[in-house]
Amino acid sequence: MVKIKSLPFDANQLDVIQFFVDYRLKPNGVQLVVRSDNKPTGEVCVCVLVCMYACKCVVVWVYVG
Repeated sequence: MVKIKSLPFDANQLDVIQFFVDYRLKPNGVQLVVRSDNKPTGEVCVCVLVCMYACKCVVVWVYVG
């Protein structure tokens, strides 16, 4: 699992899935983190099928972000 921070507040699960389309995410593997009032925190947890892809996700997000 990879935890991504500094996501735009208006980003949704589909945005994250499309961004990481080449990294073999698990089915239902994107979980946006929300506060108790259901507003986004700008964080998301992404579950990938292979550990190697998790490392690549981190490198891609740091490079782009």
